[in-house]
Amino acid sequence: MPRSDRKIAIVGLGLIGGSFFKAIREKGLAVTGIDKNDPVEVGDADLVIIALHPGLAIDWLRTHNKKIKPGALVLDVCGVKAALCKAVAELEKDWTFLPGHPMAGKEVSGFENSSAALFEGASMILTPQTKEENEAAESLRPFFESLGFAKVILTTPEAHDEVIAYTSQLCHILSNAYLRDELALK
Repeated sequence: MPRSDRKIAIVGLGLIGGSFFKAIREKGLAVTGIDKNDPVEVGDADLVIIALHPGLAIDWLRTHNKKIKPGALVLDVCGVKAALCKAVAELEKDWTFLPGHPMAGKEVSGFENSSAALFEGASMILTPQTKEENEAAESLRPFFESLGFAKVILTTPEAHDEVIAYTSQLCHILSNAYLRDELALK
């Protein structure tokens, strides 16, 4: 878990980023929230959480790569991993990247709907690819547990994306089938 003297920055203050912000602040840790368009820099942050949509996360990392503190840990919380991991691998960086995805959410979005309790009982999926990333994942396990996550699961970016694509699409298929059945009965 990050020590209380470590600085945490969250880029993107929607539902997930806002919930991380509120949960971390509730634990008494130093955290700065940065809207995707804020000119605020993350240069002194020890942990940077990127809570943006995948395309925006890639753009943000490409633009701010050299502004991230050497030795910092950068955690993304996007819903897909492979494309982001590929883009980050192409960067010349002196910080550690840890791909992650909290399995939590709501049917609404935005900071106003975020909650410090959003992660209670949820799973945090991490997709480390190197020894350094595996060590970072293990070092953050107590941090995630302190925020309410019940499990921290390690897998590969490809396995993550395959499972998420299947489970995400399953809901759409079921709702579409239900709607078509309802329309057929009229």
